[in-house]
Amino acid sequence: TTQKDYVDYFMIFVLCVSWLRFFSYFLVVRNISKLILTLIAMIGDTLSFMFIVCCFILIMASIFTTLYQDTNPVKYGGLALTVRTLFDAAIGNYDFSGMAGRDISHSVLLIFHVFFTNILLMNYLVAILSTTYDNMK
Repeated sequence: TTQKDYVDYFMIFVLCVSWLRFFSYFLVVRNISKLILTLIAMIGDTLSFMFIVCCFILIMASIFTTLYQDTNPVKYGGLALTVRTLFDAAIGNYDFSGMAGRDISHSVLLIFHVFFTNILLMNYLVAILSTTYDNMK
């Protein structure tokens, strides 16, 4: 990293602090302050949820890497590539091609991953945020 990179990081930090200070003025207005405090509580609860999601993706990435790194090294060649591939699959950018005879096992495992992340974990996140909203209300 060069000195220019450090200056860029510092400028980003200053910009974020400036925006946080700007939004802190809204805490004076009663209706807006309730919403901001609710948003802060939701972000705090979401951090716990993100830990669960990261653990799940890491477990699935180790499974996919172990099973398919030799079959499709472009997608599953290493743990970082597999995490990226599974994250893309969770947001709907996936395909079943290029598995060289392991199509069925890959399809079943990928369907399980997409089902679990999109349906179960996202509904769990909605339930967490709904509970936080009710508690803050």
